[in-house]
Amino acid sequence: MASTQLGLVRLHKKEKHLKEEIVQLEIKFKEAIQTPGNGHATDPADMPATNYAGTQTRQERLGQLRRALNKVQRVIREILSGVIGDDEYGFCRDADGCGCEIPAGRLKEFPEATLCVACKSQHEKKGKEFPGGIAGYRVHRAQKNMSYALSQ
Repeated sequence: MASTQLGLVRLHKKEKHLKEEIVQLEIKFKEAIQTPGNGHATDPADMPATNYAGTQTRQERLGQLRRALNKVQRVIREILSGVIGDDEYGFCRDADGCGCEIPAGRLKEFPEATLCVACKSQHEKKGKEFPGGIAGYRVHRAQKNMSYALSQ
């Protein structure tokens, strides 16, 4: 069983790393939109295509980092507020009730993981099958459950 305290240490470490990476990328992003020579910000439409492409890539990466940071911070809040109890951290929290232990190696690499590898794969597969990704799947599943309940 994974230690919640060890998980919190890893989560805080990852949170700090993500924040630092976001700050560094934001600095590079601001430098990229500066007009060479005069130091004034420019409209992306006026930038050379190669510079604009680099800016788009940075924006995409910033989005990924911010989503990862939000997930890490959400798990930290859930642990600190007791939503994830001491005996629950490190176990799959799939809505369908898997509950299996998440391997230590996965938690070491991804301390914010709340799903085992099998459930994560299923969620990704379902997310690709439904418009709107995993949120679309959840709406579909809720509608299906509601239809079933009404037919009873």
